[in-house]
Amino acid sequence: MRSLVFHSLMTVPLIAADKVFGALTFCYTSLSGRRHGPADLALAQELARRAALAVDHARLHAETMAAHAQSEAAEQRARFLAEASALLAMSLDYGTTLQSIAQLAVPRLADVCVVFIVDTDNTIRRVAAAHADPAQEAILRILQEHAPLDPHGPHPAPQASTP
Repeated sequence: MRSLVFHSLMTVPLIAADKVFGALTFCYTSLSGRRHGPADLALAQELARRAALAVDHARLHAETMAAHAQSEAAEQRARFLAEASALLAMSLDYGTTLQSIAQLAVPRLADVCVVFIVDTDNTIRRVAAAHADPAQEAILRILQEHAPLDPHGPHPAPQASTP
């Protein structure tokens, strides 16, 4: 294996908008025996300038797209909360209201949403449920009947206080 010996080396920075994005390095080795001259340096500098502009444009585009995505996500959250607020104001029957909220939450926040209430006698009661696949909602009911929440378990519902 032959060793790599540099006969000529030049490095030019990638600069755009007063920011250094990196560098281009060019080497002639013992293979060619060539050396860089002033014309090569001028060409390399122009290539680096153009490459830096391309990098800067790509970076700006990525930042713009990320800002747009964040803005769109914020708008979607605001629309979701506005819709939830409207649902909450529609009825004084909290069972109906919480069922509407559970249905609104699926699939935006989860595949399944179950709402539990702690009654005045400290029993935990499921008052609403929604599943991304409506056919699966029956399974949620069966699960609640056969595996109710432990009132002393780690679920947050048992820790709720009654009014």
